[in-house]
Amino acid sequence: MPAANTPPTVAHPVLPPCKLPARLSSSTCRRLRALLRLLRQPPPLVDGPLEAFARRSENAAFACPLDRFTHPTGLAFARWNPFVAAAREIVEGRANTFQGSILDRYYRIVQPRDAADALLGFTDPPAGLHDQHPVAALCTPWASLGPSAMVAVVRRWVVNDYREHGQEGVPLEAGFKWFGPVTTVVGEFEFARLLALVDSLRRHGYRRRRGDVLVEVLRRGDDYRVVNVGGGLHRAATAAAIGMDGVTARPVGRLIDVDLAADWPNVSSGLWSVQQARRFVDHLFDFDCRALVRAWGLLRQADERPGVVGCAVDMTGGGRFSNLADICSTHP
Repeated sequence: MPAANTPPTVAHPVLPPCKLPARLSSSTCRRLRALLRLLRQPPPLVDGPLEAFARRSENAAFACPLDRFTHPTGLAFARWNPFVAAAREIVEGRANTFQGSILDRYYRIVQPRDAADALLGFTDPPAGLHDQHPVAALCTPWASLGPSAMVAVVRRWVVNDYREHGQEGVPLEAGFKWFGPVTTVVGEFEFARLLALVDSLRRHGYRRRRGDVLVEVLRRGDDYRVVNVGGGLHRAATAAAIGMDGVTARPVGRLIDVDLAADWPNVSSGLWSVQQARRFVDHLFDFDCRALVRAWGLLRQADERPGVVGCAVDMTGGGRFSNLADICSTHP
């Protein structure tokens, strides 16, 4: 007799084996090939960020000049950026291991005390970012998360990001890639990603089918900057290091217009004032971090302007270009 609360046994029908034709007809093969070509086509590539936003339903991307890339830390690609500098060391044959590289030295020197300190060079950080974990620097005025929630999200994101790239069990306590301190595991892994990308770009060129760089778009008048918020940071940095003009970028979220700063989430919440938010955007547009980098002893004269290293560029899956100049020539 079955025990109490034991569910009754249900007999599942036995299905006959699925039989597929030994050979697909030529018409079916043609349809499958056409479907595969369609699936492999990247999203539309448009002239600029405004048109990309207008065609969000198509996941449209735009050709984004690399001198438009910035970051809440203030380390913009057009001035100096640790990942661009590290990739350039690799390209020029000056480093092939993390130890002693410029990335290693950067992590040893740049170790912000808190989130306010992580906004490098910004002199008016919100009081609410003091005494917060440095990754709370990602609580920009337009972000929707406050410091505690942001740290929790980054904590999960760090574990998932390293797991996705084959490195299990790397917690936020091991370090965050945008500044030090980091453990040797984190430092070597970040360097290895750049090393692999330099090799891939040399062997295969820039292939858009590997995905567009995900960015937030900041608008100030007729000008814009982009902040990488997802995949593509290392790819964009390596592209800059080899002298490419730009990469394909896909906007996420909404257009961040400084004229609407009063409506941004972390302004409405009181974390940032409207004046601080506007000054921070001006900082991201205008801050020249090179004096700071010189004080760290990390700036070489050759780093002021990257040299061009040959790299084929495949923007559409079909055509190949020597660089992105022809599609990045229009600057708002």
